[in-house]
Amino acid sequence: MLSRQARGLTALVIAVLGVLPIVARPIVPVSWALRLILDSFVPWTGIAIGVAIIMGVSTRALPVIGITLVPAIVWAAVFVPRILPLDPAPGSSSDLTIVTQNIGGDVASIHGMLAEITAQNPQVIALEEVTAESASQITETLADDGYSNVRLAGTVGVWSSLPLARSTALDLGLGWDRAIRVDVESKSGVVRLYIVHAASARFGANTERNSMIGTLTDLVAADASERLIVAGDFNATTDDHVMAGLMGIVSEPRLSSGGFGFTWPSGFPATSPDHILLRGLPPTQHVVLGATGSDHRGVAVSVSVADAVG
Repeated sequence: MLSRQARGLTALVIAVLGVLPIVARPIVPVSWALRLILDSFVPWTGIAIGVAIIMGVSTRALPVIGITLVPAIVWAAVFVPRILPLDPAPGSSSDLTIVTQNIGGDVASIHGMLAEITAQNPQVIALEEVTAESASQITETLADDGYSNVRLAGTVGVWSSLPLARSTALDLGLGWDRAIRVDVESKSGVVRLYIVHAASARFGANTERNSMIGTLTDLVAADASERLIVAGDFNATTDDHVMAGLMGIVSEPRLSSGGFGFTWPSGFPATSPDHILLRGLPPTQHVVLGATGSDHRGVAVSVSVADAVG
């Protein structure tokens, strides 16, 4: 067993290593593989900080305990405001629910996946990594549940029980379609919807992803729609440097149950590349769906279009 002095020293080292990624992340060059890791997994530094606190307390040395609490305060200041449970505005009620799901290209699990999605009673279903084969199966299956309005563009698709209008396929500079813009005509007003399937994030090879999200950010910034949703698989967390511009003009609602909302990999979610981002629409619910056979978990968000902020 470690001596009290050794435990104290170990606690301090772990505390420093735990807080270092949080404070140093902004200065790590975006071209480094380390930056992608930090952007994707930085919330997990809380585990190291927690271990440091436990070890610090075990020493019963106030200076050690105090020093180990500093990283905890830093972590809490950065992450706690976003992991508190969603608190909808009093009197607000849901009148539009959207689900986004990367289906993983696995047609064998489509029916189970769609059952999980439709159990949320959404009016709009947005799917990524759609193929010609899976699109046909999805359209046929969802038609029986009233999702008769369909728009497809490349690897993304929108199925809706509400009328869709003014649909535009978007390549976001990639050269082939990986996104779609469409208006959802709800009873409480029109909602502009962007669905995106960003290029993959790989160490040292994120140029296409970064360019797509940058182009998407420019489009959303120039869009005058008062009610707007941007959803899909961004292959980037909201902590990723490439999302900074977009997160300045839209926001991600907190989870209804609180927490980080990790969606990938589905078996043991450790990061969150899948998002539903809002502008001008008060959220009433935000949940992450269960595992369905895809390597991603889906996300469902309900909003109050009637209470939209103009």
